[in-house]
Amino acid sequence: MYNATDDLGRSFWFLKAMLNSMARDLPVGVINNVERNITSCEGGIIRLETKLGELRRHGGTKLQDKLHDKALKGFYPFQANSLAKLSTIVSELRDNLGFALSVLQT
Repeated sequence: MYNATDDLGRSFWFLKAMLNSMARDLPVGVINNVERNITSCEGGIIRLETKLGELRRHGGTKLQDKLHDKALKGFYPFQANSLAKLSTIVSELRDNLGFALSVLQT
């Protein structure tokens, strides 16, 4: 899941670079639409990274970290639900990216 957010971030960076290089050849409306989609997706990535940060475990040796890990294990059923939500967010972001790429290719 962590790699997926990194990959999406890189994809958006490449999409922006491609958009900038093609800006002269595309109508302003298309450029604005793609930029809005990129901005929306980047916001989704930030929300996703925030959720992932909440799920990330603290593997330290301090007593507080160990207690935190035990508490997270106690909430395991909720983590599965959270992972399903995160998966949905990633899927939506990929769909938005696919749409933005298809707009650029037309």
